[in-house]
Amino acid sequence: MLKSFEEVKAQGSLDIQAFEQTRLASHAKNKKGLMMGGIIGGGIAVVGAILAAVGSSGLGIFLIFVGVVVFFIYYAVVNSKAKKELKSKILGDIVKGIDPSFAYSIGDREFIPQFRNSGFVKLTSGTTVDDVFKGQINGLNFYLGEVKVVRKQGENSSITVYQGPFAYVETAQKYGYTSIVPDTMEKALGGVGRLLQKADISRLNQKLLKIEDDATFEKHFAVWSKDEQTTKSILNPEFRNYLVGLATMSKTYLGWRDNKIYFGMDNRRDLFELKLKNIITDSVVRQFYDDFAQYYNILENVISYVTTGVGAGLGSVPNANVNDNPPPPPSPNSEYYGENQNQTPPPPPPSF
Repeated sequence: MLKSFEEVKAQGSLDIQAFEQTRLASHAKNKKGLMMGGIIGGGIAVVGAILAAVGSSGLGIFLIFVGVVVFFIYYAVVNSKAKKELKSKILGDIVKGIDPSFAYSIGDREFIPQFRNSGFVKLTSGTTVDDVFKGQINGLNFYLGEVKVVRKQGENSSITVYQGPFAYVETAQKYGYTSIVPDTMEKALGGVGRLLQKADISRLNQKLLKIEDDATFEKHFAVWSKDEQTTKSILNPEFRNYLVGLATMSKTYLGWRDNKIYFGMDNRRDLFELKLKNIITDSVVRQFYDDFAQYYNILENVISYVTTGVGAGLGSVPNANVNDNPPPPPSPNSEYYGENQNQTPPPPPPSF
């Protein structure tokens, strides 16, 4: 079980004043970047305006455009770097305070091939990774980060097909390729949708399974697997109930392949973001802790169910009601979320 925020803070791992000093330094760099971008971009634009005034209108307009673009690019790069420095300080200290073996990094290229291996989303054209946490759950190495996946639509447009936390865990056991994904097709088209699912040529190496006697689970999930017996054994009633609880709050994904277990939630939230102009307070840092803790606890339960058949700390839950929903999460902190404060937070693990 994770240390509480109060425990982490009490042991001296979280220095709010030091975080605020880092923010002030980052904000100063940001202002300097804004000024330098204005000088460089403005200089180019002024030259363009002069050329346009003396008759070289084509070249002049082009240079004005270049000047504006240079300003925004320069400022965006400096702003992004300053925010990353601040996030690295806060999140790094939080996870080290929880467990010295935990680590935080801005990104990890290994997430992209792992996301593809999970089989959660087919036919993708671009994947980006942000805010990666590493450590151990019950002796197993876990990797938890934010992933955004897009798919091209036509020449100049694309759509987001997944955005949210994605995690994988390394185990000593080998698993048959299984992908448990939101059942959007059958939910929309009924029996016709299930026929279309079976005809999905992108999953020729997996079989579409039906979980008998659990209409609620079938309503939310489509199960594709190369190992029917193991998959149905792992998806016991208590685990199915837990997954349904998560699915009522956000699109939920689960799978395993070779020695990896995969988990994800497509909630379209951009976590661990803040504005450099906002003061770092105790509540801002607590929100960072809460968001990490929620996903860690969910992942811990999922991994425990997959590897042992029982949720972490939940027992066998023989009388669990499949219609029970998880309790609602607390209201998001506007100091932390900024413009994202109205988006739905991720669900905490349900209490049975």
